[in-house]
Amino acid sequence: MKLLIQQNRVIARATDDYEGPEFYITEPEGFDPDRLGDYRFEGGQLLDKTEAQRVAEKIEALWQAADRYTSGYISGVAIGILTIGVMQQTPKAMAVTAWSGTIWAEYYARKALVTATSEDNHDFSSFGPIPHSVPELQAEVGL
Repeated sequence: MKLLIQQNRVIARATDDYEGPEFYITEPEGFDPDRLGDYRFEGGQLLDKTEAQRVAEKIEALWQAADRYTSGYISGVAIGILTIGVMQQTPKAMAVTAWSGTIWAEYYARKALVTATSEDNHDFSSFGPIPHSVPELQAEVGL
């Protein structure tokens, strides 16, 4: 078999008779086609990512999922409004803070379970939408 390489990544496998336009190399012994995305071609060699690299990338993807979920509801200037509400200990601001804190606590719980081969859950929708809107937070702090 042959491995098709594009931008230093293995993008596909091809039969031995492949002579197409893509750059290719002969598939080395021990190559795992189920881990196609775990290989890179550098310095004329096909390299396997280390387990630590895979775990770090998976943790980063999990963090981005949690951040995307919370930031989809509140970000930018709204964070400042939320901060004012928290400093004043207003009920709606505290509820939003608790909602966000629960999502981030779940992120840390999931992060602890990440391995190089784990199937990771990036879905935080079970926590529902933000409990109070930005206009509600504004009204609560008098803005």
